[in-house]
Amino acid sequence: MDDVTRKKLNLLVHLAKIDGRFDETEKEVLANLLSDAGLSDSLVTDKVLPVDLNDFKEVPTKTDILYWALRIIKADGIIHPDEAAYCKALAVKLNYKSEVVDYFTNHDLGERADFIASARLFAAKSV
Repeated sequence: MDDVTRKKLNLLVHLAKIDGRFDETEKEVLANLLSDAGLSDSLVTDKVLPVDLNDFKEVPTKTDILYWALRIIKADGIIHPDEAAYCKALAVKLNYKSEVVDYFTNHDLGERADFIASARLFAAKSV
Protein backbone atom coordinates (compact mmCIF):
# COMPACT_ATOMS: atom_id res chain seq x y z
CA MET A 1 0.00 0.00 0.00
CA ASP A 2 1.43 3.37 -0.98
CA ASP A 3 1.85 6.14 1.58
CA VAL A 4 -1.07 8.27 0.36
CA THR A 5 -3.48 5.30 0.46
CA ARG A 6 -2.26 4.36 3.94
CA LYS A 7 -2.78 7.91 5.21
CA LYS A 8 -6.18 8.13 3.50
CA LEU A 9 -7.29 4.83 5.07
CA ASN A 10 -6.10 5.97 8.50
CA LEU A 11 -7.89 9.32 8.07
CA LEU A 12 -11.13 7.57 7.12
CA VAL A 13 -10.96 5.15 10.05
CA HIS A 14 -10.39 8.13 12.35
CA LEU A 15 -13.34 9.95 10.78
CA ALA A 16 -15.55 6.86 11.07
CA LYS A 17 -14.78 6.57 14.78
CA ILE A 18 -15.29 10.24 15.70
CA ASP A 19 -18.91 9.63 16.71
CA GLY A 20 -17.86 6.81 19.06
CA ARG A 21 -19.08 4.02 16.77
CA PHE A 22 -17.43 2.11 13.95
CA ASP A 23 -20.45 0.92 12.01
CA GLU A 24 -20.51 -1.97 9.52
CA THR A 25 -21.59 0.43 6.77
CA GLU A 26 -18.47 2.50 7.45
CA LYS A 27 -16.31 -0.63 7.25
CA GLU A 28 -17.98 -1.39 3.92
CA VAL A 29 -16.98 2.04 2.57
CA LEU A 30 -13.40 1.36 3.66
CA ALA A 31 -13.50 -2.05 1.95
CA ASN A 32 -14.70 -0.32 -1.24
CA LEU A 33 -11.83 2.16 -1.03
CA LEU A 34 -9.34 -0.68 -0.71
CA SER A 35 -10.96 -2.58 -3.54
CA ASP A 36 -10.74 0.50 -5.78
CA ALA A 37 -7.04 0.71 -4.92
CA GLY A 38 -6.60 -2.98 -5.84
CA LEU A 39 -6.00 -3.97 -2.22
CA SER A 40 -7.57 -6.61 -0.01
CA ASP A 41 -10.44 -5.58 2.26
CA SER A 42 -8.70 -7.58 4.98
CA LEU A 43 -6.63 -4.41 5.52
CA VAL A 44 -9.66 -2.69 7.09
CA THR A 45 -8.73 -2.09 10.69
CA ASP A 46 -10.11 -0.19 13.63
CA LYS A 47 -6.62 0.87 14.71
CA VAL A 48 -5.94 4.56 14.14
CA LEU A 49 -2.61 6.30 14.10
CA PRO A 50 -2.43 10.04 14.77
CA VAL A 51 -3.80 12.07 11.85
CA ASP A 52 -2.25 15.29 10.61
CA LEU A 53 -4.56 17.03 8.15
CA ASN A 54 -1.56 18.91 6.80
CA ASP A 55 -0.47 15.61 5.24
CA PHE A 56 -3.26 16.08 2.69
CA LYS A 57 -2.51 19.66 1.61
CA GLU A 58 -0.23 18.67 -1.26
CA VAL A 59 -1.64 15.33 -2.45
CA PRO A 60 -2.77 15.17 -6.08
CA THR A 61 -6.00 13.33 -5.22
CA LYS A 62 -7.67 16.00 -3.09
CA THR A 63 -11.12 15.59 -4.60
CA ASP A 64 -10.87 11.83 -4.17
CA ILE A 65 -10.00 12.21 -0.49
CA LEU A 66 -12.95 14.55 0.06
CA TYR A 67 -15.24 12.12 -1.79
CA TRP A 68 -14.28 9.19 0.47
CA ALA A 69 -14.48 11.34 3.62
CA LEU A 70 -18.02 12.37 2.72
CA ARG A 71 -18.94 8.76 1.96
CA ILE A 72 -17.70 7.76 5.42
CA ILE A 73 -19.67 10.40 7.31
CA LYS A 74 -22.81 9.56 5.35
CA ALA A 75 -22.39 5.77 5.52
CA ASP A 76 -24.46 5.06 8.61
CA GLY A 77 -27.18 7.56 7.71
CA ILE A 78 -26.40 9.75 10.72
CA ILE A 79 -24.07 12.71 10.34
CA HIS A 80 -22.71 13.48 13.77
CA PRO A 81 -21.73 17.16 14.32
CA ASP A 82 -18.15 16.10 15.13
CA GLU A 83 -17.92 14.18 11.84
CA ALA A 84 -19.16 17.20 9.89
CA ALA A 85 -16.78 19.56 11.71
CA TYR A 86 -13.77 17.32 11.08
CA CYS A 87 -14.76 16.86 7.45
CA LYS A 88 -15.04 20.65 7.07
CA ALA A 89 -11.54 21.08 8.51
CA LEU A 90 -10.31 18.50 6.00
CA ALA A 91 -12.09 20.28 3.13
CA VAL A 92 -10.36 23.54 4.05
CA LYS A 93 -6.96 21.79 4.11
CA LEU A 94 -7.78 20.46 0.65
CA ASN A 95 -8.47 24.04 -0.54
CA TYR A 96 -12.24 23.72 -0.65
CA LYS A 97 -14.64 25.99 1.14
CA SER A 98 -16.23 24.32 4.16
CA GLU A 99 -19.65 24.82 2.56
CA VAL A 100 -18.89 21.91 0.24
CA VAL A 101 -19.42 19.61 3.24
CA ASP A 102 -22.74 21.25 4.10
CA TYR A 103 -23.91 20.84 0.53
CA PHE A 104 -22.95 17.19 0.15
CA THR A 105 -24.26 16.15 3.55
CA ASN A 106 -27.67 17.19 2.22
CA HIS A 107 -27.27 15.95 -1.36
CA ASP A 108 -26.32 12.68 -3.01
CA LEU A 109 -22.62 12.30 -3.80
CA GLY A 110 -23.30 10.27 -6.92
CA GLU A 111 -20.50 8.35 -8.54
CA ARG A 112 -16.98 9.69 -8.18
CA ALA A 113 -17.01 11.35 -11.62
CA ASP A 114 -20.33 13.05 -10.79
CA PHE A 115 -18.92 14.20 -7.47
CA ILE A 116 -15.83 15.69 -9.11
CA ALA A 117 -18.00 17.66 -11.51
CA SER A 118 -20.26 18.86 -8.69
CA ALA A 119 -17.38 19.69 -6.38
CA ARG A 120 -15.98 22.04 -9.02
CA LEU A 121 -19.00 24.23 -8.39
CA PHE A 122 -17.33 25.06 -5.09
CA ALA A 123 -14.40 27.16 -6.17
CA ALA A 124 -11.11 26.22 -4.58
CA LYS A 125 -9.63 28.92 -2.39
CA SER A 126 -7.21 31.25 -4.07
CA VAL A 127 -3.61 30.62 -3.25
